[in-house]
Amino acid sequence: MSKQLLIEDSGFVSQIKISKTLTESISVAEGKHNTLVVKNVPCTICNRLNQNGRNYSTKEMQKAIDAAQEAIRTKQLLCQADEHPEGSWVAPTHASHVVTRAYIKPNVELVVEGKKGTFDVLFMDWEVLSTQEGKNLQALLLSECSLGTSIRGLGDMDGDNVINYELLGVDVVNNP
Repeated sequence: MSKQLLIEDSGFVSQIKISKTLTESISVAEGKHNTLVVKNVPCTICNRLNQNGRNYSTKEMQKAIDAAQEAIRTKQLLCQADEHPEGSWVAPTHASHVVTRAYIKPNVELVVEGKKGTFDVLFMDWEVLSTQEGKNLQALLLSECSLGTSIRGLGDMDGDNVINYELLGVDVVNNP
């Protein structure tokens, strides 16, 4: 089976609030290289059909996070804030941010499609780069603009379920 590129709009549109302290909400702080560090960004909901009719189980997403730890540690999960790249990977000169942490928080209370429930949610932390694209993303963040997130990865399909998933990053989109 050959993995296919899977791009998933999260359904989250977030207004990122500037905060110097780490909270369970999105926060932005200064990084060690005068970059912005954005924490607790909701990226996708596990265990439910998304807008593309695909389901990412918590177990499958956790396996993908675990497999991506070396790429996260070495800052290889490059992302962009100009919708999605044309292929699987973002060209380094077009990257706006890099994933520095990915984790699943269980039992997050959300309203989805008008119904309140608890869901397992994939969250990420990012470092916004000093590239031109990163400076553009930084300007949007500091202006507290509403931004959407969309995960990008490779995987196989088993019915509606994504299997053998490889997490490549999360891009910033206008409206997921």
